[in-house]
Amino acid sequence: MHDIDLILTLTGGLTAALVLGLVAHGLGLSPIVGYLLAGVAVGPHTPGFAADKGIAGQLAEVGVILLLFGVGLHFHVRELLAVRRLALPGALVAAAVAVAAGGACARLAGHGWPAAIVFGGAVSVSSTVVLVRMLSDNHLLHTRAGHVAVGWVVVEDVLTVAALVVLPAVLVLFGRWVFWPKTPRVGDTQIVDQNSVWHRIGGAVERRPGGFVLGGSAILVLMMIGVTQISTGLSQADQFLKKPEAISTGERLAESFPAGTSDPAIIVTTPAQADAVLAVAKKTPGIATAAAGTGSDTLARIDAVLAAAPGSQDSRDTIVALREGLATFADTNVGGTDAKDLDVREAAQRDQRIILPLILLIVFVILVVLLRSLLAPVLL
Repeated sequence: MHDIDLILTLTGGLTAALVLGLVAHGLGLSPIVGYLLAGVAVGPHTPGFAADKGIAGQLAEVGVILLLFGVGLHFHVRELLAVRRLALPGALVAAAVAVAAGGACARLAGHGWPAAIVFGGAVSVSSTVVLVRMLSDNHLLHTRAGHVAVGWVVVEDVLTVAALVVLPAVLVLFGRWVFWPKTPRVGDTQIVDQNSVWHRIGGAVERRPGGFVLGGSAILVLMMIGVTQISTGLSQADQFLKKPEAISTGERLAESFPAGTSDPAIIVTTPAQADAVLAVAKKTPGIATAAAGTGSDTLARIDAVLAAAPGSQDSRDTIVALREGLATFADTNVGGTDAKDLDVREAAQRDQRIILPLILLIVFVILVVLLRSLLAPVLL
């Protein structure tokens, strides 16, 4: 029989990631949480299917390379250079604090200062891929705050690459004495204080990994209770580090006029239906005012001012109600910034309802053909 470890690892891992990613998204969490749990589910410390660790590790390396390549496709160097004055000092300060905190924890665990500093440097690096995915999920990737955040982690990545290049060179040039006063020697057996708290915790985890995985997962589930009520994403006004003039103008208008005055919904219809459409718009809940705008012989425009602030859930609900009220009018459409935002969200949700189950079906069919069984793919 041919070796199918590669195919089983791919199908098992991708299926678990897809299912748990959907569950996480349904709970209002980032799909990354589901992907992490998928790794635990197909690992050797949980019952059921266990992926090949060697193959999974190699595939993970390829996946990270492709994801980082995708990150590079999202950005232009000019976008990162535009926020360098914030990203560079911020990343340096954050890295220094993380190195100090991680080094202190390593010292408490019984490691020497050289190992503690290396450990601190390792934990100071943020995941560029995870950050970009979370920014993209919350529609913040191409905002100024998103550019600063990505610039921040890119600086950390550059520091990491420099460290990986510089540390081996330092060892080659200067030898082991750079680790003074605890210079490592060949044959040294005890490099960690075996009586430290962290060493005892590590030993307990090593003896009963399955129990700690299940217990830790249960604790995480309890801690996530209520997390679905957390509001994610930023409004248009919160997507800037400094308040621009346009936002200030909108806020001043909202003090004396309806909140949507600065960004009304635009209704396009035929001149013959303009009066009737205007009457329906005025009666729609959530519409503060509606008035006829400039038009032509073949097109009529109506500006509808929303009572809710632009970019809010209430404004999107008003757009839905307005479209439902105008559904009986031919050649009538509702546009504007809030309408566009609503269309983008609905398109993404529709794709997930169609494409993701289709992918599951394709994976199931592949497993049926490979394993020559209907039950085995379900159990996997």
